[in-house]
Amino acid sequence: MDGQQQQEELNLRWKLFKDWYDHKGGAAQIQMMGLEEDLERVQIDEQGNVQLASVRGPINAFMLAMFNGNLHPPPYSGKDQTTYDSLFNKSIFIAPQQIETEQEFDQVWDEHVDKSNHFYRGQREAVWQLYTTGQRKWIDDRLHESEESYGAFMQRMVANARTMYGGLLVKYLERIGMDPQSDIAVLSFLQHYGGPTPLQDWTFSFGNAVFFAMDGIRKEGDAEADHYFSVYHIEDSGFASADLQQIFREAIEAALPDLSERSEEWARKNGVEEAQIERARNGGFFADYILQKMGPNMVRDMASVASLMRMADNAPLNFFSDREDFPWLSFSMNNSLNIRNQRGVFLWNHHEALPTEQVGRELHLANNDSDAGYKFCRCFNINKKLEGHIRKKLNEAGITHRFIYPDPTPMEFGMDPWAFAREVYEMTRDEGRRNTSA
Repeated sequence: MDGQQQQEELNLRWKLFKDWYDHKGGAAQIQMMGLEEDLERVQIDEQGNVQLASVRGPINAFMLAMFNGNLHPPPYSGKDQTTYDSLFNKSIFIAPQQIETEQEFDQVWDEHVDKSNHFYRGQREAVWQLYTTGQRKWIDDRLHESEESYGAFMQRMVANARTMYGGLLVKYLERIGMDPQSDIAVLSFLQHYGGPTPLQDWTFSFGNAVFFAMDGIRKEGDAEADHYFSVYHIEDSGFASADLQQIFREAIEAALPDLSERSEEWARKNGVEEAQIERARNGGFFADYILQKMGPNMVRDMASVASLMRMADNAPLNFFSDREDFPWLSFSMNNSLNIRNQRGVFLWNHHEALPTEQVGRELHLANNDSDAGYKFCRCFNINKKLEGHIRKKLNEAGITHRFIYPDPTPMEFGMDPWAFAREVYEMTRDEGRRNTSA
């Protein structure tokens, strides 16, 4: 490490320590004679560089401990939600770009607003990790104390959603042309009305992600990270191996020649003339027929909660989207106008408590010798002081609350969908608690 690098690290150590000491309760945690005097002796030159000679031993030790702590992921227990200690701590696992000015935001906007090959996710606090709604409930309501497993809980919740109120959700999905036997269709509905699921909302739209990041934004706290919200982004090509529609399509198409041949044999045995078989073959009839018949069944079977949990060792993260180019492989996700306008894509995280970026890191470690240089995704950490400018930008683009939520209560559903999703969860939770106490 050369002299400039050493100076930059010293500056960072001081910054991390002072942020913790001044704004995160650090002053109350350190009881040491002469500490205030030692802090006052620290000298910083006109370029903002900390002068090492002015840093006494105890302060240097605290700074080093703070720096080393920020090099590791937040401590995982499975029983508590965690956050990043600082923007630097987050940058070890997610590649950041700081956005401080209107000009910087406009450049990012112009670059990303029309992209269609990225997944985006907005969160209103920069230090929040990428938890699913299911994980938050599992942790906050301590469901590990009453449930056999996370997967079993989700299977039971899907089953309850299909039967509650006389099969209200099943009837609704059938009425709008969706498949009520698709677990993803059920989870998608619950997710968009506040229910806890293993799904995490991402979107193909940068503007929509910015809207979500600013929805309910608050300006509280004086620590550095308190001043930022975040928009995460991943190029979809990097996750092609996790795209379930693509996986299913490849599996079906690999089997098509053999299946088509068997279909032709069946046609011959049942008296279909050879000329008709030839026309059907050249017109793609057999292939289309097989795809239409196999696709829905494959989705039901391979994209069920039970199947996805069984796949978790090899595929702990998956993406779902109802792409128009694969109409015969629909997860029946687009079951409300809200979902369609939000241009949503779901990320499936099988784990009950480990944030998505850490699941990705563990998968990388399992397939590689180290995680040096690995980043789960990139993100923009955007200063909250730009809120007014950004809201104007969103309004000009037509990305408003009315656009994002055009259908707050699904037509003909029969009751408040938010209440329905809440009752499904509470019923499933209470079942587990009764079984445990019995």
